[in-house]
Amino acid sequence: MADRVREATRGRRLRRGVTLFEVLVAMAVLIALGALALPNLADMLDRRKLDNQVDEVVGQMMLARAKAQSDGSMVELVFLPRAGRMVVRGIGRPSDAPRSSSGTTTNSQAIAEPWADKPVDPSITVAVGSFSATAAEEADDFDSSGPLGDRTATSDPSRGGAGTPIAFGDRPADRFVQDDGEDDDAPTRVAVFAGDGSAVFAGCCRLTDERGRVVLIAVNPWTGLPAIDRGDGSATHASSHAADGSALPSADRNEGTRGAAAPAAAGTGAAKGGTTQDDNATSSAAPSFEFDDWP
Repeated sequence: MADRVREATRGRRLRRGVTLFEVLVAMAVLIALGALALPNLADMLDRRKLDNQVDEVVGQMMLARAKAQSDGSMVELVFLPRAGRMVVRGIGRPSDAPRSSSGTTTNSQAIAEPWADKPVDPSITVAVGSFSATAAEEADDFDSSGPLGDRTATSDPSRGGAGTPIAFGDRPADRFVQDDGEDDDAPTRVAVFAGDGSAVFAGCCRLTDERGRVVLIAVNPWTGLPAIDRGDGSATHASSHAADGSALPSADRNEGTRGAAAPAAAGTGAAKGGTTQDDNATSSAAPSFEFDDWP
């Protein structure tokens, strides 16, 4: 009887236990799954950093525009490369409203709001510039009906990139030209918003993460609304409503439904959209900043 009990007990113990080999196999499977998931997780976290920075910049643009409308004054957004910050500042007199990207000569006033001074993620590279329309207009294959994102560009020679296309995802390089300046650490103006919601000076921000992903944030000079081009054929137009759904101060409630446009400094005119094609390949049209979408 005792022998039967011992045998039954031994059988139960054998069924409940696992061998060292089974443990090693299970660990190997877990390690393999982790190795497959880790790169995707790291990529997702890096993409989230870029998306967060885009949201921060767009939010500052919208709040700066709302501040200009509510106060009936000029408000500017300036990038400080040395400090790595985006700063919103007021402009003393309407006659002082700048129409260039230099952020050092403005009679500016600090705005005592928590959103007016925001740090830029150290892993994100910010470049402020505009789109050059001259080369596209002179090109033989220029097509004004195509999206701006399908045009060919070269970087500014003064920044060490002479003749080098600025890559933009899997699409042809966008014609983003970084602003020229004697001092790379000098403040650079991104946009200046007027009391009616328009942009007296409308620039463009190029945000690049450590993996080379690029996002462009353009300001429509007529409506002052920003648009986001992520380089994947999609374009997002900001509306004149705050994040909580409440309407921001606006002279025109319908501005949020209008398409946002390619940035252009005042006096240079709006950049036209174009599509470059050759005999063997045709660029696929993708929604982006289009001249026809402007009001």
